Formats: sequence, structure tokens, C-alpha cells
Amino acid sequence: MIRRPPRSTHCISSAASDVYKRQFEYYMKGMSILKKLDIENTNTAKIYNNLGIVATSKNQQIEYYKKALDIYGRMGVEDEYAAGIYYKLGIASETREEQEKYYKRALLIYNKLEIEAVSYTQLTLPTNR
Repeated sequence: MIRRPPRSTHCISSAASDVYKRQFEYYMKGMSILKKLDIENTNTAKIYNNLGIVATSKNQQIEYYKKALDIYGRMGVEDEYAAGIYYKLGIASETREEQEKYYKRALLIYNKLEIEAVSYTQLTLPTNR
């Protein structure tokens, strides 16, 4: 699981930003190893997804998400991870048309997989009152 610093911390020299830097370096090392071994699989796509999550700019995010989806596309994989990446691409997109395109693609995959959305309220445990 990726540890995220609080959104309220924007200072470049903060400890929270160091978390991002370490995660980014960690994923980049993983990518360089996979490239040297000429390995491209769903794990490679997941690393690109993680790089998109910790990227410092929207352009970087979009670039890494698209690389992940390119790998999934070449492998013919459409799973919940691919749907999640399409969703995140929608969030990172600048135009309404791009957002709709990516959201619709994510929904199409979720519907194909018959995955139901679950709200946090459905995940709470009942209380004895």
C-alpha cells in the first residue's frame, strides 16, 4: 500500500514531500530492473500506475498512466487495475471531453467485470445500540 502524505503539506522541503521522493525513487529503481531484464507484464503496468500516483506533475501522471494502459492493451488485459487507471486518467485530464472518455472506459470495464461500486457506508460495521 502506498503511504500518502496529507494534502495540506505542500512545502517542497517537508517530511511529507520526502515520502513522495522516496516512493518515486523506489519505483524508478524497480522499472530500471524490469527494463534491463526486458520484462513487461501486469506488474510492470502496476509500477507505472504507482509512478503516476506519486508523480509531481499532472503531465507526469498522465504519461505514466498511459504507459501502464499501453502495456495492458498489448497484453489484452482489462481488469480492475486497468479500470482504475482509466478513472485516474479522467481525474488528471484537463478537458471535459477527455474526462468523459476515460470515465466511460472505466465504467465499461467495471460493467464487463460485473464489479459493483461499494460505498464506505456499506463497509462500516454495525453497532449495538
